Amino acid sequence: MVVTKGYQSGPLLLLSKYIKIRSETMSVAQIPGAQMEGGQIKAFLSTYNKLAEECFSDCVHDFTSRTISGAENTCAMNCTEKFLKTSQRIGIRFQEIHEMNQKNLVQQ
Repeated sequence: MVVTKGYQSGPLLLLSKYIKIRSETMSVAQIPGAQMEGGQIKAFLSTYNKLAEECFSDCVHDFTSRTISGAENTCAMNCTEKFLKTSQRIGIRFQEIHEMNQKNLVQQ
């Protein structure tokens, strides 16, 4: 994968930090052993593709220049941050619901 100069501190950096945080908070028991790598890669690519599509369509409107304007860069940074925080929050909530369901099953 080629990382161009302007993106090292932008949305791709935020995405890599998010993935690192998610991988540190997930326990091995939550991921099927044999499919761990394939599932993580698929989840990463899905998240990355959704992020790129949403933020590009929301932030890039001027195709007359090869450079990224300051407004486009700020929009992309904000979009990326919101997308990743929302995704993380949804994941945490699903985990909480799953834990509650497991407790209910054990109690029955």
